[in-house]
Amino acid sequence: MFTTGHPDDDARLEALAEDGGLSRPHQWSHVLWFPTQEVADLARDRLAADYRSRSVENPAGPGWLVQALRENVILSQELVMQTREELTGLAQLFGGRYDDWQAWT
Repeated sequence: MFTTGHPDDDARLEALAEDGGLSRPHQWSHVLWFPTQEVADLARDRLAADYRSRSVENPAGPGWLVQALRENVILSQELVMQTREELTGLAQLFGGRYDDWQAWT
């Protein structure tokens, strides 16, 4: 049972654990939303050291998205919690929000 403080994160970790996936490296993708391209690009640049990232216009509405990918990550409850906190803080710093993550092998 996972208790990250975010039910969606808990459910994803549970599903990965049931599939035996937590011990395997994953591709781990995050999405952050920003109101303008300028601030999206600033956030993208801050992520460059740890993520392959790009900023794109939001196809579903106003604003811009930063898509950030880390490769070969062993996921854990602690890492998910820490990363959510860091990316939420980064998004808020630039007037945006942290939207979601996905992981796959």
